[in-house]
Amino acid sequence: MEYQDLFSKADGHYVGRHERGEKIPDGTYLHLVCVFTLNDRREILLTKRAPTKSYPLAWENTAGAVKEGEELRHAARRELLEETGIDVNPEELIDLGYLETTSRNAYMHGFFLKNNTPLEDIRLQQGETVDAKWVKWDWNLCFHPEIAKPVRIRLLYFWSQIDSFMDPAKTEDPNLTNTSRYEPWLTWAKTLQFLAQQGQAYANNGFDKERFDAISHIAGEILSYKTGIDVQRVLDLFAPTDDVYRTPNVEVRCAVFRGDQILLVKERRPEKWSLPGGWCDPGLTLSENAQKEVWEESGLHVQAARIVAIEDRNREDYQFRFPWDIYKIYVLCEACGETDAPFEENLETVARGFFPLDALPELSLARVTPRTIGLCFAAKDDPQWQTHFD
Repeated sequence: MEYQDLFSKADGHYVGRHERGEKIPDGTYLHLVCVFTLNDRREILLTKRAPTKSYPLAWENTAGAVKEGEELRHAARRELLEETGIDVNPEELIDLGYLETTSRNAYMHGFFLKNNTPLEDIRLQQGETVDAKWVKWDWNLCFHPEIAKPVRIRLLYFWSQIDSFMDPAKTEDPNLTNTSRYEPWLTWAKTLQFLAQQGQAYANNGFDKERFDAISHIAGEILSYKTGIDVQRVLDLFAPTDDVYRTPNVEVRCAVFRGDQILLVKERRPEKWSLPGGWCDPGLTLSENAQKEVWEESGLHVQAARIVAIEDRNREDYQFRFPWDIYKIYVLCEACGETDAPFEENLETVARGFFPLDALPELSLARVTPRTIGLCFAAKDDPQWQTHFD
């Protein structure tokens, strides 16, 4: 017999042990673990489930139950060894957090591992796995029909965290788009600029201010050299307002649903589709900003309901880079009344429509991505959704 620790949903306290295979009592939960193993070629290791298991012959990442008295990392290391033959120090596994399973009676704890074991050295577990392969790390995996549905949910939930660990100090893209978001020079220059502006704001004498002015100019020259933007324009972008050093801008994007379709608006420039939204205006709450943006861009009245995600734009998969930091907040909104009210073109948008996740129009990837829209769909279907943030 195999036992697992059982915990109370009310307070998280241990309530006893549970025999695996038996019904989990109401009001309690178990712990599960999974491991996302990726290599230097940006490939993820998948194994095929045995035909006798649930989701027969579907592909999955390493996963399993935490045994009685077992620590999470040790459980993840054991499952990895049993299912693939890969043996690592538990401390090599990077904790990604957890999500509640769709059955509502377990928490799945995710771990990331960077490992380059050749496919021929993978050892399959009899009765559990029948095949293995390295697959390109691609967003479409979240929707691939040959991957078990619970695994697709895990990929969707942990995607941005896993992606952030994929060789963050390098770039394959010279045009400052997706993969270049981890170029270290930009972080160094922005950090120098931030520290310089703090010094400029609080310097007690002219000598100190001159030093911080010089640091600010050096940071501007770094940005100018790498981007080709005139150094004075760079410095103007970072110029403090009212003698207060620059902090991240805040942008809101709003998810409004009609059944299984999401509201998108077609931007005037460029003529591509996005979730309604924009910069948050001062003097308004986040909810008021969200509701205002939906009304202005789509003509629909909504009520802000829940926060789906808060993301640091420069750390995620948006097209193009900004030299300053932006926090993007995705808000789930509920329509107030009919969603087919007449649409009128405005200064920002030229069309409005509702689209299913598998038939999205051409998106403005500088504003939204298929990944973020996928997060909105996942949040809509999960009343216990926990806000995703970097």
